[in-house]
Amino acid sequence: MQFTYGIVFGLFLLILRPVVAQPSVSLQGKEIPQLFTPHENPFGFSHIQWGMKWMDYLLKFDCETFPVLSATGEGAALHQDKNVFFLSGSVGGKIQRKVSVPYGSAIFIPILTYFNHYPCPYPGFEPAPGQSMKSFLQQGGANFIDSAIHLQLIIDGHPCDDLKLYRYTTDVFYPQFNPALVCIDICITTGPQPSVLDGYWVILKPLAKGEHFVYFHAEVPEKGMVVDVGYIIQIE
Repeated sequence: MQFTYGIVFGLFLLILRPVVAQPSVSLQGKEIPQLFTPHENPFGFSHIQWGMKWMDYLLKFDCETFPVLSATGEGAALHQDKNVFFLSGSVGGKIQRKVSVPYGSAIFIPILTYFNHYPCPYPGFEPAPGQSMKSFLQQGGANFIDSAIHLQLIIDGHPCDDLKLYRYTTDVFYPQFNPALVCIDICITTGPQPSVLDGYWVILKPLAKGEHFVYFHAEVPEKGMVVDVGYIIQIE
């Protein structure tokens, strides 16, 4: 099944020295939020690898606690990485959540993503004759993400430009699904499944202590999808 975990959800990995995150710097007493650049490796992992780690995080939940469906952000602290705190998007509509993030943690922001995995009991959901599984799954993601417009990311009132530079597509990977999630995705099985994640995501460098606000937005008119998510973030 195709899951749109956007705001909600080529392959070229540069081998760089691990990046040690530092809190965002202050300019004339006012903090300026900073993103890791697309080719930096926060805490030793590429942005593509962090995208896969984000999916591993999401797939640990069940239907009642699934962060993408949360209207408040309650329970988001479960299953978090020690270095990067994962935010979640939505399946559409306007949402505002509130979370607490440990001081010194970077923050993963999924502006718009599309998660595609196989098999699925939908008619015709099969690779074409001679088509590789990688090509099949990536094509499904690209068909959705290529149509995205009006991408926005605003952090503490500062708009982030050049978001098109943060488009990523993973290779095929094999996350472990929580079988309980079959209630929202009938394509989930009891074992790892070949999967691909496509979309726009960024990693925000650690923020200063106190309250911050992150807002992200995207539209996919062909699918009638508008996602609009805000996070009140308390750094402590």
